[in-house]
Amino acid sequence: MKKVICIVIFLTAVMTGCAQREVKNNPVELPADEIILIQNYVNWADGYQNSGWFIDGTGNVYSFDFGTGDYSVKQHESDEEFMDRLETVREQSEPFASTDIDVLRKIYEEGLEINDSASYDEKSMAFDAGQTAYIFRNPESKKLITCFEMGDCERQLRDAHARKIKKYVKLLLPFH
Repeated sequence: MKKVICIVIFLTAVMTGCAQREVKNNPVELPADEIILIQNYVNWADGYQNSGWFIDGTGNVYSFDFGTGDYSVKQHESDEEFMDRLETVREQSEPFASTDIDVLRKIYEEGLEINDSASYDEKSMAFDAGQTAYIFRNPESKKLITCFEMGDCERQLRDAHARKIKKYVKLLLPFH
């Protein structure tokens, strides 16, 4: 009887392990029509600067430069207005690069797990250097989640998934 129980336990463990491996081998499908990751540089010194790049669900990388101008209006732009401007860029321009879709998929999977109410670790770094933010756009909630920033200050979201995104972003650069 003990042998039968041991065999059943062994087979259950083996089957459970195989089932888990099968789930992990099925990649998450990226939403092709969504913007997944945004790198945004903003600086208010010597006029307003707002530029960067973004990646859609197909791995295409687009650049944007919203130029200089009156920052008093633009710095209060809503997330929805910002995304509308990025969508316009995507519709009216060609991608300048493509990126590793497997790394992008990892960023997407981690981004979906971010606790968007987590707080930030922050420390001052410079003066008038501007700020570069790496932002995950959750296609389900439509929220923009800043994972980490560099520049005048370093800010890191206190979330393990956001920290993994920072690691994966380094693997994406430079674009090919």
